[in-house]
Amino acid sequence: MVTNAGLLLFGKSPQNVIPGAFVKIAYFSDDGTPLFQDEVNGPLVQQIPKVMDILYSKYFRSEIQFLGVQRVEVPPIPEIIMRELVVNAICHKEYASSIPVTIKLYRRKVSIINPGTWPEENVPVSKVFEDHFPDPHNPHIALALYKCGFVESYGSGLVKVGNICKTSHLPLPVFHITPKFVEISLDMLNPTPEFDYSGTTIIADMFT
Repeated sequence: MVTNAGLLLFGKSPQNVIPGAFVKIAYFSDDGTPLFQDEVNGPLVQQIPKVMDILYSKYFRSEIQFLGVQRVEVPPIPEIIMRELVVNAICHKEYASSIPVTIKLYRRKVSIINPGTWPEENVPVSKVFEDHFPDPHNPHIALALYKCGFVESYGSGLVKVGNICKTSHLPLPVFHITPKFVEISLDMLNPTPEFDYSGTTIIADMFT
């Protein structure tokens, strides 16, 4: 018998049964107008690499810097940080909700909004970047992602994010928690340049 966790992780089209099991990525102008978006469907084990590929090939623009004579491309957010935040959101989402994980990008910051609750009594937000005992919302999904190599060890993802932010001179992500949503916002190392929107379909009606 196929469980909901098995369907989400490995099913061909889990969204046909669990409507909110996808990721929405959207880019917004400085005044908050949504300009364009992507949706990532399929099993969770495929969503993670797809989301990362779309973010770093379409949405993020790397800044070219030089170390001596060597050219280095510096993305606005280190990929390892973004990967940990994406995995964290997909792993802990409340899949009873039809609202997807939503990644909102602006020129100077990115926010990940996740339907779900925060276990404040077990993991206070003030201690989330320190070593803590894990309390996964979806333990079967967390275990499968660990065995698939997306999670190194329980409770280590946000600790790693905190350490990398410090070494990369990035401010720590900011949490905004409501009874039904967890939002994580992170400033970019370098602002994303303005996009050329010629020929781009405006999607404001999808967010109103």
